[in-house]
Amino acid sequence: MNNSLAAESGLDAKQRLIKAGLEIFGTFNLEGATTRQLADRAGVNRAAIPYYFGGKEGLYLAVIEHVVNHKASCVRPVLLRISDAVHKERLTPKEAVDQIKTLFSVYLQILLEDNAATTWTESSCENKCSPRRRSTSFMSAGCAMSTRFSQLSWQSF
Repeated sequence: MNNSLAAESGLDAKQRLIKAGLEIFGTFNLEGATTRQLADRAGVNRAAIPYYFGGKEGLYLAVIEHVVNHKASCVRPVLLRISDAVHKERLTPKEAVDQIKTLFSVYLQILLEDNAATTWTESSCENKCSPRRRSTSFMSAGCAMSTRFSQLSWQSF
């Protein structure tokens, strides 16, 4: 039985690599995933990874960007409400914290709605590596996602 994404219609090699990255990085994280696993799952030659993404790390960042882009349309209205509140009135520290809590609540809810994103996020927290390393890996992914999300979300202002 062929376990690659190559048979899925409508997906080009780059899209299949991103989809494979969601699964493989979700299971093995950045350090544990191999280019062979990624390419095999996507049904492409390993040379496609550096061709499209510059390497495994570039594919990892593309997967993060995919998750953020896919979910940004849901978070953008919350950001606009927060931006309006900040610009129209002077917020107390408690009101500012409440706005941040709302943003993170929506952000986490959106991330967990998507099955692939859920698998990826959950696996970052599982016992697949030492607690120190697991925490570092999860925080690195979270920081990368937050940074990219911030760049994409605030571009409209």
